[in-house]
Amino acid sequence: MLLINAGAQLNLHPDRTGEFFAWAIPVTLTAAFLGVGYWAAVPSLVMAIRTTRWAEVRIVLIAAVALMTTELIATLRDFGPFLLFDAPALARVSAWVWVIGYIALPPLNAAGILLNRNTATARPSTATKLRPWALVVLAVYAVALTVLGLGLLFVSGIFDAVWPWPVSRLTAGAISGWLLLLAVSCWWGLRERVWAAVRIVIPFYVLWSAFQLVNVARFRDDLVDGPRPVVYVIALAVSLVVFAAIGLIHERAARSAAPRPTPVAA
Repeated sequence: MLLINAGAQLNLHPDRTGEFFAWAIPVTLTAAFLGVGYWAAVPSLVMAIRTTRWAEVRIVLIAAVALMTTELIATLRDFGPFLLFDAPALARVSAWVWVIGYIALPPLNAAGILLNRNTATARPSTATKLRPWALVVLAVYAVALTVLGLGLLFVSGIFDAVWPWPVSRLTAGAISGWLLLLAVSCWWGLRERVWAAVRIVIPFYVLWSAFQLVNVARFRDDLVDGPRPVVYVIALAVSLVVFAAIGLIHERAARSAAPRPTPVAA
């Protein structure tokens, strides 16, 4: 519910963040960009809750650590804009939830990974290998998203020149958290090289790309002039198609390879 509520606040009313969000975001497209991440994560979290094999669900915690650690760095570095005291009630609640959550959750998620590290040595039960072309896709995205995410986090004054709409250091850091979550998921897929290890996060990639395309159409007035928005839209469209193809092809292969139940003799 927290994810759905956070996504709703940022996606449905991105121009009113000063009234109900942790800090006032001046560019509506930035608010909607952040909100998309929360909504897109819901199917993957539902799948994770229903999965009983740690080897297939650990990618969620690993990606979450990347997101939350990045957001914590951005928060502690630019603490001033947070509406902790002199703000509407909803904004104050959101600010305290944000700050406390991003301080507490990274070590808790890291502890969960460490406590299950012995279990995590087991390979996922489904042995369907990722196709070579899928590994190439993951490698390209892992490198590109890592460079862009770290650039926006640590040298936003340089990397904001490649982003398709204006960002401050705080919003660049918040955006980088989602980019690094995507990057870490790709790196993990390259490490494991089997479909079951990344299956849970593929819906997130697809929905995230689709929702971001919708946001570009909704808030196109926030985009800068020049080729950057065109490159951004093309990248999102390619991501949507490529990751949907990865999911459909590998899921079909995994189901075909799954053992069928033996018929019971009459």
